[in-house]
Amino acid sequence: MGGLPLKKRSNQEMTYDEWLKVKAKTRLFDEINKKVGELTIKVGSLKDSLSKFKSKETVEKNRRQKDRAFKEFFLGYFTPTKLDIKPFNSDRYEKIYRISSFPSQGVELHKTVLAYHFAFNRLIQETAKAHRFPFLLDAIFKEDIESENKSRIVKFIAENKPKDTQLFFSVATTSKETETVVGYNSKYFDGKAELICIGQSSNKRSFLMPYSDDSLDKFISDTYEMMES
Repeated sequence: MGGLPLKKRSNQEMTYDEWLKVKAKTRLFDEINKKVGELTIKVGSLKDSLSKFKSKETVEKNRRQKDRAFKEFFLGYFTPTKLDIKPFNSDRYEKIYRISSFPSQGVELHKTVLAYHFAFNRLIQETAKAHRFPFLLDAIFKEDIESENKSRIVKFIAENKPKDTQLFFSVATTSKETETVVGYNSKYFDGKAELICIGQSSNKRSFLMPYSDDSLDKFISDTYEMMES
């Protein structure tokens, strides 16, 4: 069949090849405009989301406020009527965002760490929308703490325990102690603290001790039921 090839045929002084290129460019232009519109909407949405985040200046300002609040709580526990802790020689140990360790040792360090955890927990308590877990303290006594400091620690915990969440803490004592956990409970918690005394709070590895009556049968049965469920 004769005649001009399709690409060279023309209509109103425009060849088919030229018309095809114009159509392709028009389609590409439409697609680009569509993508630009979609990206503009996405960028706007991201800007709205980012606007909800605080600026670096605002974050630093909020941190300074938290530092001041933490310092007030923290050093408030250092007083002779609280834990009787020696003051620091540098304020870097009083700023929550700069603390990595403490320049104390022995019993002094133990009490300082206790004060830190109470101050930090207090800071969370007064932070809006912060989720609160029960306050957990493990081994509130060190082996080299004398009885005076032990009483001071228990008294401090009783007087400063959080009122909006539970407090759990563990105490290691022996039969040689002048004060028992039952005595601490009666003296500082008005006997209202719930106690779990392993081996009457004096015997080592008490979970392995035999018992001659059936007083623990219910606890064993309940434990098995919880394990099976």
